[in-house]
Amino acid sequence: MITIRTFNTQELEHYCTALTSTDTYNGKQMANHKTIKGYRTYHRSWSLSVPNLYLWSDQHFGHSKIIDYAERPFDSVENMNQTLQNNLHSVSPDSWVLFGGDVAFGNAGFSQLTCDKSLYIIGNHDMHHGTLTSFLKHHPYVASGIVINETIAVCHYPVRFEGLQTIHGHIHQYLMDGLHNMCVEHTEYKPQPLSFFIA
Repeated sequence: MITIRTFNTQELEHYCTALTSTDTYNGKQMANHKTIKGYRTYHRSWSLSVPNLYLWSDQHFGHSKIIDYAERPFDSVENMNQTLQNNLHSVSPDSWVLFGGDVAFGNAGFSQLTCDKSLYIIGNHDMHHGTLTSFLKHHPYVASGIVINETIAVCHYPVRFEGLQTIHGHIHQYLMDGLHNMCVEHTEYKPQPLSFFIA
C-alpha cells in the first residue's frame, strides 16, 4: 500500500517560506502573498492508504494560451481538452489519481473531470485572489502538499525538502535538477504511476 499524509505544520511552513524566495527558472518570486496566505488557509489534515497512485499536474483545461506558452502539440484548446479527458479515462477506475494543481482557470474547467478516486494539490491558479475555487473547497482530499511513504514530498511549486524527494508541477516544460516534474508536458499528457517519477 502507498501511504499518504498531508504536510505537517513544519513542512507547510517550510513550503510557504520557500515560496517567498526567487524562482530559479524565471528570476521572480515564486508566489505572491495572497497565494501563500491561501496555502496556509486552505491546507487540510488527512491521511490515506491507497493500492496505487497516478500523478499529473497543470492540465489547464480550457486555457487556450497555454498551448503556445508551454509549447503543447495541440492545434486548438478543444483538441487539448479532449486529449486530456481521454487520457484521464484511460486510467483504471480502481486507481487513485493525484492532480498536482492548476487543473483549470476557475470552476468551469473542473467539469471536465470524471475521476471518483482523486486527490488535489492546490495550485496557484486554483485560487482567485487567494480564495480557493468552490470545487476544491468541497472536495474531501485537498491539501497544499502531501508526503508519500514518508520519502516523497508532493507540492505544486518546485521546493526542496530535507530528507525527501520532491515531485512538483507549476513550471510546465522546464526542469530543475534533482526534482521530479509531473506537469503534463513531461507525462505524455496523461496520469503516470508513481514509479514513472521515482522508482
